[in-house]
Amino acid sequence: MRSLLPLLLPFLPLVFSHAGREYTEEDISNLREKWALDYPFAGISTFAHLQHVYCLTEPHEKFDIAILGAPFDTAVTYRPGARFGPRAIRAASARQGETRGYNVRADINPYLSGVKILDCGDSMFRLFPDGKVTGRLTGDWGAGSSDITIR
Repeated sequence: MRSLLPLLLPFLPLVFSHAGREYTEEDISNLREKWALDYPFAGISTFAHLQHVYCLTEPHEKFDIAILGAPFDTAVTYRPGARFGPRAIRAASARQGETRGYNVRADINPYLSGVKILDCGDSMFRLFPDGKVTGRLTGDWGAGSSDITIR
């Protein structure tokens, strides 16, 4: 850690330089014009750069489609690793987004079609018997709801 400190010291003014500064609307507009470009390989990893909301703990958040990961690999014995699947799918979808999501076959951009799509993170699993995992997912979203589809 001590060897990293001299390397990080020059960056401290960058971190603390805006403390106490009042930003005007023009300043915010300039910052957004300069830095708001969403590169496909940058930013926090969510599915297709969608808004991330913990839908399971924020039930009042309205959405039409929710992306919910299911990191689960206790159904295998020799080759575990499926628990990393949701993370890999989010990484693979990094090239998608509002401006890069047009589907030629369906002739639609789902991200601009008027539906609200959220990345809800991952459902947490404990050591459930394999047959109870779907029940856990359904339970997360409210048992008995007819508008929930798990795929």
